[in-house]
Amino acid sequence: MSENTIYFADLPQSRAVSRRPTGFLLAFIKSATATIAMWHRRASTRAILQHLEHHRLDDIGLSCEQRDVEVRKPFWIP
Repeated sequence: MSENTIYFADLPQSRAVSRRPTGFLLAFIKSATATIAMWHRRASTRAILQHLEHHRLDDIGLSCEQRDVEVRKPFWIP
């Protein structure tokens, strides 16, 4: 082998590797989970809205045109 080869076993073991997520990683996971949940709610709401009858739309104050605009939006668009 080459004299420049370094093996993992030869490296100094200064501390054990923590299996707990760091603050940044934990915040990222929470943020990603919240974003995915919000996207799911939007997609579900728009799917329900798509099938509402005209008189139901009147009850919630939406016209058919407003409903169509909302339903055509992708889930990541508010």
